[in-house]
Amino acid sequence: MSYVRVLDGVYAGRKVSNVVLPLVKPYKVGTKGGYITVDGAYYNMDRNIRIMLETPTSYVPATAEDYLAQSPTATTTVLKAQVEDAALALA
Repeated sequence: MSYVRVLDGVYAGRKVSNVVLPLVKPYKVGTKGGYITVDGAYYNMDRNIRIMLETPTSYVPATAEDYLAQSPTATTTVLKAQVEDAALALA
């Protein structure tokens, strides 16, 4: 799983900045503008969410360690991703 630091974005009408999140899908442009899809666990959601971005440079790569340092729910998400990655490697 890869992680990104959102420098300047919007989710549900609220500003998102300097937050590290697990990336699900990279930057895309839809009818309402550009966005990335991330794991919603940081926001206590059991689904993926879209963070609206002005430009593709509104986010940068980050590490799992960065994510773990900021979020109490991050440990569960990282462990789940590691288990899923291991299961895929065995298949």
